[in-house]
Amino acid sequence: MDALMWGCIGMALLIFYSLARRKYAYFNGDTNDLTVFAYAFAHTFKGRFLPVYFTKGNLLGLHPDFVLLLWLPVYAVWRSFYSLLFYQSLMLTISAWPLYLLAKRVLENNRAALLIGITFLLFPTIASQHVNQFHDDQLALPFIMFAFCIPLGWSGVALTFPLRMLVVRIVEFICHYLLAIDIVVQGTGIMDPTGRYQYEVAAACSGMRSLIATLAIAVIYAMVGFRTWWKRGVLIGAALPLAVFGNVVRMLTIVIAAEMGGQEWGANIHEGGPGGIYSLLPYIPAFGGLMFLGHLMDESPPRSAPASSGPDHP
Repeated sequence: MDALMWGCIGMALLIFYSLARRKYAYFNGDTNDLTVFAYAFAHTFKGRFLPVYFTKGNLLGLHPDFVLLLWLPVYAVWRSFYSLLFYQSLMLTISAWPLYLLAKRVLENNRAALLIGITFLLFPTIASQHVNQFHDDQLALPFIMFAFCIPLGWSGVALTFPLRMLVVRIVEFICHYLLAIDIVVQGTGIMDPTGRYQYEVAAACSGMRSLIATLAIAVIYAMVGFRTWWKRGVLIGAALPLAVFGNVVRMLTIVIAAEMGGQEWGANIHEGGPGGIYSLLPYIPAFGGLMFLGHLMDESPPRSAPASSGPDHP
């Protein structure tokens, strides 16, 4: 499955770079930002280190992104702004690999992880950046994604326990006051008063996995889809409540299934069901909430009404 994921990354790289190259070969797009970076790279090999053509100073003074320096050895051989477009496409597509690894660890389902990796490659917000001139924000994506793959170890316990308690209390409130389902809560355990079923919200079910996955998607969406920092902050900040909400939905589904069919039905949801499909429950409301929030803060300019072709009247 890993080889298949790398194959998808390589194919996406070739396709999207070809589209970007074709677009700018036919002068079919703005080139302001691309010109700034191309000028800086070209003049670095003429004795001036990353200069800016429209003012005095250095490119790193305007864009302190040192990931740019990694491409200088390649640019020394391939001196073309097409080289920068290839670098951008390379970093965007490679970002799918740590997300794929993260999905494998969180979902414990290789097929679902592969699907998430491919979805990332084809996601419109990501795919559109291949042909959107050249921006250094995209170059940091692989490093941000790999940061989410670092194990928390014992330091994660201090985070998981409050999340477990929060999920249990929310589920208790909804069951008692909204669904009229009688449950007993003891610590992080949920049980039926008659003993028909009982479940423990373990550390693995605290929502930490869905929080990491939701936070990763939120960071990608915010950094690539928005230029305004407060909008980026809103999206990233929404990851925690949305992850908690997703895990509450999952626990409520388990309780409702157990009410209908006893311990066995609830355990079927808890264990993931056929093909692990039920394990995706926390991610549907979380990812859907991010997309809806992004839609509300959409920065795309409004479309102007087409001009009338009819005759003018006094």
